[in-house]
Order: sequence, then C-alpha cells, then structure tokens
Amino acid sequence: MITITMPGSIPYGLGGNARGNRYELGRIRKDWREAWFLRTRSVMAEFGITEPFPEVSATVSGYFCRSLARAPEAVYMRSTGQRPKDLDNLLGCMKSAIDGIVQAGLVPDDSAQYVTIAAPHLYAVPTFDEERVEVLVEPLT
Repeated sequence: MITITMPGSIPYGLGGNARGNRYELGRIRKDWREAWFLRTRSVMAEFGITEPFPEVSATVSGYFCRSLARAPEAVYMRSTGQRPKDLDNLLGCMKSAIDGIVQAGLVPDDSAQYVTIAAPHLYAVPTFDEERVEVLVEPLT
C-alpha cells in the first residue's frame, strides 16, 4: 500500500460547483494534476518503484478543518469561503489526482481495467495546517 499526500486544501475550481472562466479552471486542473505527478514521482523514488502496477485500487481521502462554531457535523474548506463540503465536492479533485498518478507511471492507465476507485472519505481535522488530500494506492495483483 502506498499513500500519496498533497498538503493543503483542494484548490477552488476542482469542486463540483466551481464557476468561472473555463480556461482558468482548466489551468487549475492542470496545475493540480502536475502537483500530483511530482508528488507521485517522489513517492515512487522513495519506495524504489520503477515499473507501473498492473492493477490497483485507489481511495481518495480529504482531511479538512471543522468549524464547531458554525455546524459541528460539517467540514469546511478554506479555499471556497468556509462553505460546508460533502463527499461529492471531493470527487471533483479525484480526476486530476488520478491523472497525475497515471502520468507519473504508477499505473499504466486510469481505465477500469487498471484502476478501481473506491468511495472517497471525508475527515475533519482541528486546524487548517493539517488539511490534506490523500490517495491510498493498493496493488491488487
């Protein structure tokens, strides 16, 4: 099992409700994909992985700050004005993250033949400094 961690919150533009110039949103997606590419390459070097896994299961988890003063059960993302988020907001970042992992060479392709994507998880952390997105990659063969 390999965990690839991206510190910080999800950039605005990757959530399902993002509005704005499509070229600017495309740049944000590209930057996020490249960040995941670089982070994955670093993890691959750390673990000595040189060949892609033939088949993996990927689970995306988001760790975001909870504002107890506003709603104890809600998790908030700083980048989108402290509005409560749920799992479908985390889905928006998954595409670019998985694409970056594929681009880094950890898996050959992001099709269902190679990658099984498990349901995402959303967790609350006490401070904004602890916010992060993690992708747990588990080889299946």
